Amino acid sequence: RQTRIRFKSNAIAIGDATQWNGDRPATDRGKPRHIHHAEGREVDIGLPSSDDSPSLLRRRCEGVLVEQDELKCAPGTVRDLDVRRLAYFLSLLIDGPTPGGRHVADAARRPGPLAVVETILTDQAYIDEIRKALPALRRKRWIHDEAYGALGEEGLLRPSSWHVDHLHIQFQGERAEVPAVLRFQAEPSPAERKAAGPTGG
Repeated sequence: RQTRIRFKSNAIAIGDATQWNGDRPATDRGKPRHIHHAEGREVDIGLPSSDDSPSLLRRRCEGVLVEQDELKCAPGTVRDLDVRRLAYFLSLLIDGPTPGGRHVADAARRPGPLAVVETILTDQAYIDEIRKALPALRRKRWIHDEAYGALGEEGLLRPSSWHVDHLHIQFQGERAEVPAVLRFQAEPSPAERKAAGPTGG
């Protein structure tokens, strides 16, 4: 919400996250997506647009296949990406929102983040653009020194192939557990019913 107010812009889309029981998305339908997104600590978010189109999980660069099994952004082809908004949003994840979006230099006086970010995966081309935007945001006092340092240094932002249309964010914390009262046996998918064969007698 603070990002939308600051930039007077549309919402940034949320993509895949852990499904209801802690498994990878769509596992209960027999069509699991991703090798990650289990245990409730990972989520995909879209790339904010600069052309008034919805900020969906959509590629904002020219993709190229490297060795036929890695899709990456071609250098210098990033387009229609609101990189200032993206860098600002990521800084809020790291430092946490502040009342009225004010700059609070003393970290001890801030409410702090809602959750601690462990890793952010995306394409190297987007990482380069994010880091270019950081100095101007700090001069405006829109981001704090802690987020500026974390996003500007190696470690938190990590390049990853096939992340040309979104960012993959992993948070620290314990593995998510589904409360017993919410556990139930999902309906089998058509493929699972077919594999099980006829039942009854």
